[in-house]
Amino acid sequence: MRESFWDFFDSWEEAEKAWDERAKAAALQSPLDIPTVNPVIPQITADTARFLRLKALSWVVRHDRRGVLRRFFLRHPFRCLSQYIQSLLSGTSFVRQGDFFYYGVKGFSHMQELLKQDDTILLVGFSYCEKPKECPAVRFSNKCIADEELRVCQQCFIGKVRHALPHARTIFTIVPTINAIGEEVVQAITANPNKKLLFLIASCEMALTMFGDLGVMSGIKGIGVKLGGRICNTMHAFSLSEQGVKPGVTWLSEPTQRKVLDLLRFWRDTLRLF
Repeated sequence: MRESFWDFFDSWEEAEKAWDERAKAAALQSPLDIPTVNPVIPQITADTARFLRLKALSWVVRHDRRGVLRRFFLRHPFRCLSQYIQSLLSGTSFVRQGDFFYYGVKGFSHMQELLKQDDTILLVGFSYCEKPKECPAVRFSNKCIADEELRVCQQCFIGKVRHALPHARTIFTIVPTINAIGEEVVQAITANPNKKLLFLIASCEMALTMFGDLGVMSGIKGIGVKLGGRICNTMHAFSLSEQGVKPGVTWLSEPTQRKVLDLLRFWRDTLRLF
């Protein structure tokens, strides 16, 4: 990616102020097609919640068509199996506080301590359903052009995050399917054998609940951020979403966006010390 918007400013405050001013101007000229926010967020149905973790494992195995996850397991069978069983026996693969799901970390302060270590890499991802309907890179894809000259990208929180991210030791991704993010994680681990991979991924509550065990199995730690809006709450809706059938737009609340940006600011400032 070319130089990001943040690279042209001396401080985070200046960069974010300039970005937000452009976003407001873009919204006045070409507002995005965002539906009226419904305060009632769909909940995972009782039938779907039953044996959800086993459903998740079955889903990933059945959709591992390229065999990426299967090969990773076969390279580390004992470690993966023991960590997966340990995750199952622990009762839950995460600790939840509001919109944040903590996997192997105790909270934001612990995440910051891990980010300070010079052997870490941060993977930042967003579910495709958070893209605006007008996304120039198409919603159901792993593409994101984050063109700061386009009014759509100027208003998109994903675009803002991408421009705020540092270039070093950072991986940015859009998540079109669960298996796709699994493959991204495996590739990152394989390509950086001497590094510790941390993640910050925004997705719906159902996906964050379903696939935490697999993250623990792979040995990575991080934070899942719960999306609001028209999220999946049944296996049928999830299945359609994995095929790109997701007309509803999801989003992060403003307080949650602020916490995400604060963590990324910490990461950007930390990398300046190396």
